[in-house]
This record gives sequence, C-alpha cells and structure tokens, in this order.
Amino acid sequence: MKNLLSVAIAALSISLLSSTAMAGSVPASPPVRNFLSEMPTQDVKFLPKWARVVESGELETGIDLFLPTPKFSDLENVQKAANKFKYKSDQENYGIKDYWASPRETQINYGGDCEDIAIWKYGMLKRAAWKKQDLTMWIVKVKETGMQHAILIAKIDNKPWLLNSPAFDGDASSVMPIEATSEYMNATFEFMYRFNEIGWSTK
Repeated sequence: MKNLLSVAIAALSISLLSSTAMAGSVPASPPVRNFLSEMPTQDVKFLPKWARVVESGELETGIDLFLPTPKFSDLENVQKAANKFKYKSDQENYGIKDYWASPRETQINYGGDCEDIAIWKYGMLKRAAWKKQDLTMWIVKVKETGMQHAILIAKIDNKPWLLNSPAFDGDASSVMPIEATSEYMNATFEFMYRFNEIGWSTK
C-alpha cells in the first residue's frame, strides 16, 4: 500500500505559494534543564518570523489523509525526504540575511537553511495529523562549532526524538531520527529557545 505520507509530500509540491518575511531575534539563555516540560503559552507574535509561517496556514493538520496516531515511520519518512533538499542560504533564496521560509517556499526552492528545513519537517508532520503539542522547534548553538542551528523535536508517547540536519552544506543522506536524551542534547547543543504554534520559551 502506498505510503500516505509520501502522498502528502507529493501533494504539497503541486500548490506552491510565496510570501514576505519579518525579522526578529530572541536572546540566548542557559542550557535547558527539562526539555519535555509543557510549553508556556507566550504569544508567538514576539517571534515575528515564526508568526508569519503560522499565519500562512500551511501548518494546518491534514486529518483527511492520515490516521491521527503518531508513528516513528512518519519521522523516518519525513527525515528521508528532507535529506534530499539542498542547503541554500537565505541570501541565495531570498536576497536577505535571515528569513524563515514556509514549507511551500522551501519546496519551491528545493532547499533552504537549517530553520527552513526544520520548519518544513514540522509542516509535514502536522499534515500527518501530529499534534502541535508534540512538535517543538529549537534554536540552539552547536557546541562543537559554536554555530547557531535549528532542530525539530517530536514526541511519541512522551519520548522525544531529534530530527536534525547539517547546520551548513553537507551530506545529509545518513541523518535519521535519534532519541533526544538529556545526555545527548546537553552534550551536543547549547539551548537558546524553543517554540511551536502554542508559544515559545527560553526554558
């Protein structure tokens, strides 16, 4: 039977939209202590680039195509599809230094930088009927390089899984979901802030 997630990914490439962006930033904070804690409901308007993506309507849940039970295979399929994207800077795609693309914009360009691809994964899982409470975007610094990076954390039965991608141009073919244990996350990343459609937090 044809995988339904593949159907949604293919369907997304048919209807393509583009839009403008707003800039914004959030200061860094100490490393996260409990990344499974409930997301505080701080208004996403204080993250204007993310608010633009939310307001685009592209993160709506696709209840017509999918069963509402999150599965690890969803993570694998989305990660494999995202691994085919090319790393492209915001300057290359949009002519500006920092832009958070919607899923359709990333699909149009067949690539983007780390936050664009992480947002695309978020959007694909929402189309697979994942709940927003189980999806969280993280902005971090990679401890090994000091580079700022965007990742996606997805929870299945309250177990967090990391969907990562290269921070800069590199081979993503072998990047697959891994369990986001506290030991791994704190050893690999310096936490800055996290967010989803509910709100954002520096904790």
